[in-house]
Amino acid sequence: MRERKENFVFGLILLLSVALAAGAASRSLQGGFDAVSVKDAEVVRAGRYAFSAQRKNSGETLSEPKILSAMRQIVRGTNYRICLSVKRNRTTKTAEALVYRSLENERQLMSWVWKDCR
Repeated sequence: MRERKENFVFGLILLLSVALAAGAASRSLQGGFDAVSVKDAEVVRAGRYAFSAQRKNSGETLSEPKILSAMRQIVRGTNYRICLSVKRNRTTKTAEALVYRSLENERQLMSWVWKDCR
């Protein structure tokens, strides 16, 4: 009877260990980028900010921004990597923007690259 109880406890511990290891493996590495909804309020704000900052900095005719995908990285603040579809001189192009939001809630456009980022 005691041996059955010990085997049961051992099996239970083994099962829990495997479940915990699988859960840890499925999560991204700390500090890595994770996918986030394009409808997330902070993503929308970061996307609008990126679009406005790029339009101001470049002087180009840009219009009709649409967020196609987004990733978030928690650091000392938050980085948002956002793929946007934008009309650039009447032609639809895609760009990847990196927006940093500080702990003080200030945003900064770190990069804007015209590329296929869907």
